[in-house]
Amino acid sequence: MRNESNTSGSSAREQATVDPALIRQTIAVLEATVFALDDVVSLLDRLGLTRSAPKRALAMLAGEIQRVIARLHETIAARPSERPTNPAGSDVPIPVEAIPPAPRVPKIRSLPTPPSDRTPLLPPEEISMRFIQAKNYQWAKDRPIALIVIHTMESPEKPGTAGAVAQWFAGSSAPMASAHVCVDADEIVECVKPEHIAFGAPKANRNGIHIEHAGRAAQSSAQWADEYSVRMLALSARYAAGIAARYGIPIRRLTPGQIAAGEKGFCGHVDVTHAFRTPGGHVDPGPEFPWDLYLTMVQQAGGSENV
Repeated sequence: MRNESNTSGSSAREQATVDPALIRQTIAVLEATVFALDDVVSLLDRLGLTRSAPKRALAMLAGEIQRVIARLHETIAARPSERPTNPAGSDVPIPVEAIPPAPRVPKIRSLPTPPSDRTPLLPPEEISMRFIQAKNYQWAKDRPIALIVIHTMESPEKPGTAGAVAQWFAGSSAPMASAHVCVDADEIVECVKPEHIAFGAPKANRNGIHIEHAGRAAQSSAQWADEYSVRMLALSARYAAGIAARYGIPIRRLTPGQIAAGEKGFCGHVDVTHAFRTPGGHVDPGPEFPWDLYLTMVQQAGGSENV
């Protein structure tokens, strides 16, 4: 009898585990918990408790919850026959894996066309953009986009770098990190849909679009001006132009103070680090990144007006 009871209980637990509706409800509750923990951490920062034990514990808990959310998304993705559709008026979010792929733009050329009085810099005849889903990201609905954050991958400028880093973000051993796109001189690889949250820079994830570039933060101005870098920046600028136009982001580089104040614009990961005094924060894309050239490329590719 005991064995039968255990078998029955095990079957019930397995059924609950694979029930898509229950999984979606669990994801919704867990994501709300992560947002609440993030708010508490922000309050602790404002109270001057940046390095307090409670803050470290909350941050670790949020990270563990994010891993559980990722595993639940994987569970639903493994059962395509049971992927639900979002009924009209439903408040239950549908994981990104269940969203039809139609809204995804397969070609960069389909982003907003530059006005006739502008000539895009180095426009390839056709730029392909493939999709490799990052393992760690957060489903979101109607999130406000204020920042386009520029990163370097700290990987060599060579063919295939964007794809290799995207595969790393997607791998089973991927860290709690991701970006919306990875860019090299030959292609753009999308890792997280722009409407969802990538884990690119603490304090700038919920309202940011994160763009990773092949290369390193230590590059000199001459290295950023070589043929590979300029072509890569042109590809990145065409993607950023579409994002800026879609979300009304002005083409300007923000100061750390403007970032902290919630203003809209472009910035580097280093600017986010300074804005929120992130301990151990990153310094990419580096002091020699050609901001003037890049923002000119974005404007000429058809983004929002510069202000």
